[in-house]
Amino acid sequence: MGWAAPFPTPGSALVIATMHGKDQVIAPILEQRWNLSARVCARLDTDQFGSFTRDIPRTGSVLDAARAKIAAAFALEPGAELAIASEGSFGPHPQIPFVAQGAETVLFRDRGSDFELIGLDVSTDANFAFRRVTSIDEARAFTNQVGFPEHGVVMLPCDGPEPALGT
Repeated sequence: MGWAAPFPTPGSALVIATMHGKDQVIAPILEQRWNLSARVCARLDTDQFGSFTRDIPRTGSVLDAARAKIAAAFALEPGAELAIASEGSFGPHPQIPFVAQGAETVLFRDRGSDFELIGLDVSTDANFAFRRVTSIDEARAFTNQVGFPEHGVVMLPCDGPEPALGT
């Protein structure tokens, strides 16, 4: 006999561990396809597990961060039976030189069974670029090149040739 994953009961309470609007994409899918009652864990500061701007470093892997978000959401929402969290990253592609990639890991967990479902989306269609600039004109040229303001830009101070993280 094969192993079967538990399937959520329609109407089950699901908490989404996000504070950056990912629920706007995730919740409608879960509500329409699985008939779940999805809501955001409003009191959860997911940046405590690492921030996109890197001023709060992520400790551990992307999956570790998603698991920590779910554990915190379950602690804040004792009535939630299910939880979902995601963690993204951008950077150089690990196998194709000079190509950037974006990756989003999505983690679903059933509190009762501890069943986890992990999804991963990896794409080279990522707006990831960086440049060290020393003047406003260089910064303006770079932000125009990457499509600002439609795409956000993170500016970090530099300490030598590398960004000064944690400042």
